[in-house]
Amino acid sequence: MLKRQYGIFKYPDGDIRLSIKFLDEKYQTLGEFFITEVHDFYLDIREALESVISGNMEEYAFDGNLLGIEIGKEITEVYFQFEEEILGEPCFISTDELYKLVIEWKEIEDRMHRGKDIFKNRGRKNYIREVEMKITGTRSTITFDLENGFLLKAQGELLINKKFVVYKDSMTQWEPPHENLPITQREIENIINTAKKMESNQTIQLDFV
Repeated sequence: MLKRQYGIFKYPDGDIRLSIKFLDEKYQTLGEFFITEVHDFYLDIREALESVISGNMEEYAFDGNLLGIEIGKEITEVYFQFEEEILGEPCFISTDELYKLVIEWKEIEDRMHRGKDIFKNRGRKNYIREVEMKITGTRSTITFDLENGFLLKAQGELLINKKFVVYKDSMTQWEPPHENLPITQREIENIINTAKKMESNQTIQLDFV
């Protein structure tokens, strides 16, 4: 099977998310598919794969929030549904192997949520890291880079005395390639809490209003 690296991102409020990275760069799109689609639509994707593998259907097309798959008996294509020349090239994988990876993902995700050691005896390099942010900005915008592939840009205003007012009502959308994925109130609060924890006497003070 494809060489891969699993990771756990821990958020300040205790929320945890599973991630996966395929070591062959040509499968970057496949990694995005797991993080954005298998995470949300595991059962639908598993059943779609099973319907083709079992012979009940010759082929099956599934479209998620950002990516889709064209399932064939032997090969499945994984692709971004739009702007693939910007977001990433499609990739191809054995349908049987994709099915095994989807099952593996779910098993690992379930173990993670049960507090089990998901990396024990798996023979792969893995990592656990706290989600941190890189914060950059201009006089009127600020960008929060979660360093896990997700960026959020907000409007605001740079004031005197090293202060920046962030307009919370502008924190509504992820930056590409995840702009079609919804951002939850919990994720917004995670970003705010992380940003406040990063403040020091040497940094600009953020005021979320």
